[in-house]
Amino acid sequence: GTFNYALGNLRMSEIVVPRHKVVVVVDDDGRVTVQASDIEAKLSSFSWLYKQKGPPHLKDSGTADAVISGITLWLGMSKSQLEALVRQQWKR
Repeated sequence: GTFNYALGNLRMSEIVVPRHKVVVVVDDDGRVTVQASDIEAKLSSFSWLYKQKGPPHLKDSGTADAVISGITLWLGMSKSQLEALVRQQWKR
């Protein structure tokens, strides 16, 4: 049968980025590229539910914890974007 489902209150409670899996490259024009791999994110107490559209009309709901692993992130910033970010952080 066909099911409807939903997830809610998805918030990361912890993100683990292994230092040895981060590569930072600065190009000649000042562009910074960061690649991080094997990232792990923990989700705590999110809500879930499902409901079957047809017979026998199964349904359930609850809360759960989950771990998402093997995430890879690529981030690129121009020199001006990086400078603006640094200025913003120093204002705090």
